[in-house]
Amino acid sequence: MIYTTDEREHNIQLDKNEVDDTVAKIGKSAPWGLACFEGHRALRWNAHKQKLTAEIELKRDQLLRKA
Repeated sequence: MIYTTDEREHNIQLDKNEVDDTVAKIGKSAPWGLACFEGHRALRWNAHKQKLTAEIELKRDQLLRKA
C-alpha cells in the first residue's frame, strides 16, 4: 500500500520476491518518501497527516534543490 501526500491510497499487488526490489525503486525515484508504514509513522500519519505531509514536502524540496 502506498499513501501519497494528497491522502490517496494505492494498493499494489506484488509477489513476495518483488517487494524489496520495488521498494528500492520507489526509494530511488522518491527519496523524500517514508518507507515502512508501521509503528510511530502510522500513528503520526493517522493523527497528523497535514504536519507529516508538510515535512515530506519540505524534504522533497530540499533534495530537489540539491539535484
